[in-house]
Amino acid sequence: MMYFWVFVGGGLGSVTRFGISRLLATYSATFPFGTLLSNVIASILLAFFLYQLPNKSSAEWLPYFFVIGFCGGFSTFSTFSNELVLLLQNGNWLQAMLYLIVSVVTAVGSIWWLSIK
Repeated sequence: MMYFWVFVGGGLGSVTRFGISRLLATYSATFPFGTLLSNVIASILLAFFLYQLPNKSSAEWLPYFFVIGFCGGFSTFSTFSNELVLLLQNGNWLQAMLYLIVSVVTAVGSIWWLSIK
């Protein structure tokens, strides 16, 4: 059953990320706001499900569906890496550094903040 929950969660996470990226692409063609937002939200959700929820729920399917499936499909390191390289190749050094710093600080920071009990 755990494979089923990972499959369903991953599919929903991927579709959600795709939708956010498509929606935000209409606002900016030069900065990857969709990937940034998806990765930050996925990190917040991951931290919530890892550090806040375990004491409140005993459902065995939740980690497989949300942590591995949804958050895994919703976040994307490969797209982040590609978009960062594209910004650098196009000479957008300031945007690239901003993207790198904001992505890492907000994603890691949100997990660290929510991990404090």
